[in-house]
Formats: sequence, C-alpha cells, structure tokens
Amino acid sequence: MNSDMVQFALQVFVTLTAIMNPIAKTTIFMSVVGDKDGEEQKHIALKSCIVGTIILLGFVLLGKYIFQMFSITISAFQITGGLLIFYIGFNMLMSKSGTPTGDSDSDNDNDNDNDSDSDSDKNKKVNNNEAQAELNQPATAKTNTTETKKKTTFGEKLNRAKESKKGPDLAISPLAIPIIAGPGTIVTAMNHATNASFIQMAIVVVIVLVLMVVTYLCFVASERLVAFLGQNLITVFSKLMGFILAIMGSSLVLAGIHGSFGI
Repeated sequence: MNSDMVQFALQVFVTLTAIMNPIAKTTIFMSVVGDKDGEEQKHIALKSCIVGTIILLGFVLLGKYIFQMFSITISAFQITGGLLIFYIGFNMLMSKSGTPTGDSDSDNDNDNDNDSDSDSDKNKKVNNNEAQAELNQPATAKTNTTETKKKTTFGEKLNRAKESKKGPDLAISPLAIPIIAGPGTIVTAMNHATNASFIQMAIVVVIVLVLMVVTYLCFVASERLVAFLGQNLITVFSKLMGFILAIMGSSLVLAGIHGSFGI
C-alpha cells in the first residue's frame, strides 16, 4: 500500500471515527436500554450495529448510482454535506453533553409536562362521564361493561408486557437510525466513496466494519466504560470530535466551491 492509500485510509478513519464517535454514544445507549438486562442489551447492541452497517454500506456501495439517478453533482454534494457535517460538529461543541441532541431534553420535558396536565384533565372528564353512564345503565349492562373493561385491561397489560420484552424496535430506532447511521455519518461515508477506486472503496468498507465492531464493544461495555472514564472525560472527547468535524465540514464546503467556481 503506497503513501496515498495510507493517507486516504487515515483520513477516512479519523473522519468516520469523529462522526460516529462510539465512546460518546455509550451514554446515549445506556439512556435507551438502561432498564434492560445484560443479555437483552447485548442483543439490542448487536442488532443495531448490524442494521447500521447495512445502511452505511448500502449508501457507500450505491452512492454513485444514487448520484446518477438524481443528477447530483459532486460539488453540490460536497457543499451540502460539508454544511451538514459542520452543523453537527458545531452542535457537539456547543452542547453541554457533547452530543448534538444534548440540549433538547429539557424543552421536551416541559412540553411533556404540559401535555400530561392537559391529558389528566381530559381523563378526569372522561372518567366522570363513564361513571355517570354506568349509574344510568341497568345492572346487567353494568356487569357486561365491567367484564369488558377487565378483559381489555388484561389484554393491554399482556401486549405491553410482550412489547417490553422485545428489543428490535429500540435496535432499529433510535439506535441504528439515527444514532449509528445518521445523516452526517451517511454523508461522510458517501463522500469518501465518491469517485473512489476499487481499493479505496474496499478501504472505506473495512473501516466501516471495524468501527461498527468498536461501536458494538462500546455498547456492550457501556456501563463499565462510563464508570471508568466519567462523564466529564467523555464530554471533552466528544467536543474534540466536534471540533474535528467542524474543520472537516469547512474543508468539504471549500472543496465544493472550488469545484463549482474554480476559486
């Protein structure tokens, strides 16, 4: 492997590592599956990484055909992708948790509180109406209504219990999409695969597979990893990756402008 290929491999590895950021994603993984047992967490981690790998490799291998289908130019892709990558890196730098979604939780909690208050008022009105209707019904009708409610309640509890034992939904969303294979990761992987030779394409595929294995190992050892490194060190690492992403995004925008206007 000559020096150009080594430089290309290092560039792909650094960029994809910064955008995927497996260490920082361990805290997100713990927040999503923290209530699951160890075996179920491993199952969810494995499935999310497999789905994420399929998505990324699909865009890497079919990127050229997607460009041809929608008549997308390389320069336009570089400018748009660079802006997106810069935006993600900037959010990582500015957010308290070091991740692009770190500052939206409090707003969502407030909205949920307001929604829960309005829902509670509605539920009170519904319960009052149901109670009044039951008083007006005959005894036989009340018995049938009570039995129906019991059956419905038991069925709902059974369905919730079955759903809580599953993990595929969590593995696909939000873990595989967009946490592992988000827009920034897809754009970055496609950018490296655009106009790439066969060897360069193979390098991108191998690096994606390696980083997916690293992501899986980080997910499996997320609890111990967070306890060992600490949230502060993970946040510092995430902000460093965000700074690298912002630089990469700026470079892509400049390359796209140079390709379009020759400046």
